[in-house]
Amino acid sequence: MAKAKPLALAALIVLLLIVVFQNTAETTVRLLVVKTTMPLSLLLGAVLAGGVVCGILGSLRLSAKPKDTGRRRPDSPVKPPSGRE
Repeated sequence: MAKAKPLALAALIVLLLIVVFQNTAETTVRLLVVKTTMPLSLLLGAVLAGGVVCGILGSLRLSAKPKDTGRRRPDSPVKPPSGRE
């Protein structure tokens, strides 16, 4: 098991290098009014980083406990009053 982690890390690095060297061609990127040229591997890395950040922020948002404001949500059923009648 101790040799499996460095071997897996080495395999991931080799795959990353293959992807980078296969995508060195220049590509034109237009974002609204800005037009720029960059290597496709850089664009793939930027999109990957943006996706990771969005995923982390989304998971943090979903795992956060809602604050109890004492107000009833519109879709929750109305509870009958507790007490003696």
